[in-house]
Amino acid sequence: MVSTSGHTLLPDSATRALVDELLPLVSLATPNIPEAVVIAGAKGEALQQPKTLDDLVALAAALRERTTVPSVLLKGGHLSLPRKDVTATAKARGLTVTWDASGEINEDDGVDVEVISDWLASEGLAAGSPDVVVDILVDATGTRLFVGTKVESTSTHGTGCTLSAALASAYALETRRSGKAAATISAEAVGKAIEYTQGAIAAAFPLGRGHGPLNHSYLQSQRTIPLPSAHNPTPFISYLIRSCPDLWRQYVRHPFVDQIGKGTLPLPAFKHYIVQDYHYLRHYARAHGLGAYKSTDMDSIKAFADIALHIAAESNMHVAMCEKFGVSPEELHSTPEAAASAAYSRFILDIGTQGDVLDLYVAVASCLIGYGEVGLWLQRRLQTGQATLDNNPYARWISDYSGGDYIGAVRRGISNLEQRIAADPPTPARLARLTSIWQEVVRLERDFWQMGLDQSW
Repeated sequence: MVSTSGHTLLPDSATRALVDELLPLVSLATPNIPEAVVIAGAKGEALQQPKTLDDLVALAAALRERTTVPSVLLKGGHLSLPRKDVTATAKARGLTVTWDASGEINEDDGVDVEVISDWLASEGLAAGSPDVVVDILVDATGTRLFVGTKVESTSTHGTGCTLSAALASAYALETRRSGKAAATISAEAVGKAIEYTQGAIAAAFPLGRGHGPLNHSYLQSQRTIPLPSAHNPTPFISYLIRSCPDLWRQYVRHPFVDQIGKGTLPLPAFKHYIVQDYHYLRHYARAHGLGAYKSTDMDSIKAFADIALHIAAESNMHVAMCEKFGVSPEELHSTPEAAASAAYSRFILDIGTQGDVLDLYVAVASCLIGYGEVGLWLQRRLQTGQATLDNNPYARWISDYSGGDYIGAVRRGISNLEQRIAADPPTPARLARLTSIWQEVVRLERDFWQMGLDQSW
């Protein structure tokens, strides 16, 4: 009816035939915003072009009610909305939201990742647009929002046709797997179709002038994790973090960390933590030695060895910090390991012993990336006055984990993992194992902070 570029494709008589004769036969309608306004107006009171998320939700609901189509997917590509406004409205109305899988993750999504923004900047890549586009699915189960970072591209000719074909394919695959045809498509299948279409736009090469075609062949083979792209530069790390958003937040925004930033953490709690972290670092270095042993190429061997040396330097910082707080080297070495520290370090060593190099990389990545996240988050809070270095006994700790040396190691770690996954994509079963490892080490990291806060053994 109305193209992505805004051109009217049907005369009024054909529009009336579509509304009166065709729509009653379909189980899913996928209008864009201008089409939805026309269809809804043809079946009742005229509606204005939407300007807010509330307007979009009302339009989608009115369209389903007036046409009696079982499911309506209102495509929101014609209207960019501020991410924060979408988040606030969705929370206020209690709407279910599915965020896209792009690398840009932030607090509005319920997930916090400073290190990805830092990595993008270090690679010379621009951060994503603060605006998003919202597709709205309204069916018998309610209303669901599919929110995605706006892809800046002129390669949008045929976007609606591509999405419709992807939806039909996703429904067919869903039917084949379940062995029976559902009355309508599931929200999960809709999400996959939207993700495919976004990827086809992002991967398209700009041809000629005006609106060019999408790149429909960007997925030449099925992959559990897509290749890095301008739209999603860190697909593997983003996937891991999104697999456990609550755990991730509990880890990198733990009260222990918040109190370090404010300088209010009780000194006995920090001393207990720093002694246990020294013990943990010994085993963390051993794990990297194990990684070097298991590696078969010199680059990987060198990478593991370099990190082990970096850990040794980090442990020296712990010794100096312990002495500053009245813990002698003798006391440091004679203090037994707490249960949380032993459980975490032995889990990593066990994974490294049982599994391969990639298993070990994922097992140690939570510590590397998470501490970088904490350091950058505290650095940002220093700028807003929510943390301080003035008279803060933990100022050195904050500076070390937000400094260039450590953050440089984090950047290299992210690049290495993304390159490995791109070169050797995991099978579904392999990805499930890697995800399970990641979630467990994130949980153990969270418990390590809590051990320090509680001064528990």
